[in-house]
Amino acid sequence: MRAPPAALAFLVALAGVVQVASAVTLKGALRSHTADEGRILEPTEDEKGLFGPPFAVPLLEVKTGAVAAQIQMRLAVTPPEQHHGLMFIKDLPEDSGMLFLYPTAQKRVLWMKNTYVALDAAWFTQDLVLREVHNLVPLDLTYRWSDRSDIQMGLEMPGGWFAKHNLSPENLKIDEQALKSALVSRGFDPAYFLGNADKVQLNAQQQPHPQQQQQQQP
Repeated sequence: MRAPPAALAFLVALAGVVQVASAVTLKGALRSHTADEGRILEPTEDEKGLFGPPFAVPLLEVKTGAVAAQIQMRLAVTPPEQHHGLMFIKDLPEDSGMLFLYPTAQKRVLWMKNTYVALDAAWFTQDLVLREVHNLVPLDLTYRWSDRSDIQMGLEMPGGWFAKHNLSPENLKIDEQALKSALVSRGFDPAYFLGNADKVQLNAQQQPHPQQQQQQQP
């Protein structure tokens, strides 16, 4: 699944003004935004350097803080990453997923263009609590919106994963410390996505580097 082009416009607009603690901007990580066209180019199957490695980010029980599920999450942070999402993959390991992170809370949308595996789309509010889970069909071009208008993160997991593990909305939340650590490893300031997060000082080795490969024109 990927975020539709229209859903990425606000990220492109913000890219030039948002700075992480080390003065690295999201704009520095944008590879396929073209200044003359003002849009994200169509993703291709052979793209290197997006997302970074997976990170161990557990889901916790809201009431007890106990680990409910261990997940290997890749982070979709920049507009090119969010535009690409899980497109073109033919298999998604059982406890692997992709977390889409947004700087503001609002109604969110994803779709299944060029996505060949069934997915669960789980929507989270800024407090990291799971609020909704939607089942998504491969290659469905319908825009699938969240029900709520205060969504700040979306987690894509293999289709039926939440039901299989008896995990339901309102009872789970993302492990905040693990997510902060993952964001810092990618070179992003967690405070930009987690409004109550402490500012994290990044060092030069943690900074993301602009991607050099160019996508083909659609």
